[in-house]
Amino acid sequence: MRVRELIGIVATTALVVAVAAPARGETVERDDRRGDAPASIDVVHATYSHTHSRVRVVARLPHLGRGGVADLSISRFEVFELGYVLRITNRPGEPPRTQLLFFNHFDLAPRRCTAIAGSWTRGVIRMSVARTCLVGHAEQDVFAQFGIRHGRNLDRVSAVRRLHRS
Repeated sequence: MRVRELIGIVATTALVVAVAAPARGETVERDDRRGDAPASIDVVHATYSHTHSRVRVVARLPHLGRGGVADLSISRFEVFELGYVLRITNRPGEPPRTQLLFFNHFDLAPRRCTAIAGSWTRGVIRMSVARTCLVGHAEQDVFAQFGIRHGRNLDRVSAVRRLHRS
C-alpha cells in the first residue's frame, strides 16, 4: 500500500508541476551590425520570443537616443505583407507611448488593445503584445521583425520568419 501511495504522490506532484510551470515558447536572438545607423538608433541585438500568450522583443541599442519610433511587425505570413505593428513612440520630455496598429497593404489603422506594453529605457527597448490582440494573426508560427527610426534614418534587425509558439 505504501508503494501505491508513493506512486500516487509522485504522479500528482508531476502533474501539478507540469500544469503550474509556465509554457515556454521559442526565443530567437539576432545580432545586427554596429555602425549601420546613427548611434542613437543603432540596434546591435534583438531577442524575439513567442509564448502561449504573448509576442515580445527586447532590443539593445548601446547609445539609444531619447527620440524616435520603434516597431515590432507581426504577421502570420513568412514575409510582412499584412499584419500588426506594435509601435512605441518616444519624444523628448514626454513619456513613451505604445499603440497597436493593423497594416492592410495600404494603411496603418489603430486597433484597441489594453494588453500591450512598451518601455524605452537606457539602451533597451522592450515591447510585447498579447496574442489575443492579434486577431487573424495569432498563429502557431509568426513573422516578427524589430525596427527603429528617427527622422529619415532607419535600422532594422533581421526578421524571424517562423517564430514558433509553445
